[in-house]
Amino acid sequence: MSSELQTSYENLRAYDMNKKLKYMFQDQPRIERFKVVQSILGCKQQEGGFVSTHVLKIKGYFERLERPDFPFTQELDIDVILNTLTSAYKQFTMNYYMHGLENSVMELHGMLKRVEESIVQPRNTS
Repeated sequence: MSSELQTSYENLRAYDMNKKLKYMFQDQPRIERFKVVQSILGCKQQEGGFVSTHVLKIKGYFERLERPDFPFTQELDIDVILNTLTSAYKQFTMNYYMHGLENSVMELHGMLKRVEESIVQPRNTS
């Protein structure tokens, strides 16, 4: 720590010093949320890729957003997942919305795995 910075914090309690330093050097919540949402929106299932890999990757991003200062609903989670699938899941997505289904991300994951079994597609090995 520079002597100037150290001097400005020497009369603070450890908790207050930690809080101020975190604020100064840590990404602000809105910036962090922006980066995570940007990653989510840039995430598309690879043609021939496994649906499990795709759903779990996006779910990992959602878990990073599960904080009080990052409002993200499960309904939005589902919408993002369904919108990032390949065209092979178009019929499933249409049926999901037509029937007004409401599932958790893990329930949707199970449903998508069953659909994936019925889809014959070449696997991407990369």
